[in-house]
Amino acid sequence: VTVRNFPVTKQLNVGDVVGWSRGPRAAHVAVYLGGNLVIYAGEFGVKVQTISYVTRSEGAVPVYRRYSGTGKLRY
Repeated sequence: VTVRNFPVTKQLNVGDVVGWSRGPRAAHVAVYLGGNLVIYAGEFGVKVQTISYVTRSEGAVPVYRRYSGTGKLRY
């Protein structure tokens, strides 16, 4: 999945986007809170979990992205 203004980063900062994908589509997306925790909207409401927990439950490798622009988001 390629999203402009959100390049891949290797070191997470609070507010970065963490995505898990299976094939060409995103399977799951969350926002990094710090301390290995992410927040996301799950099937049963908003959840806070560790990145490793979500990685195991999604069965996919996480990719970290950081917003690097200003103005409108472009896809």
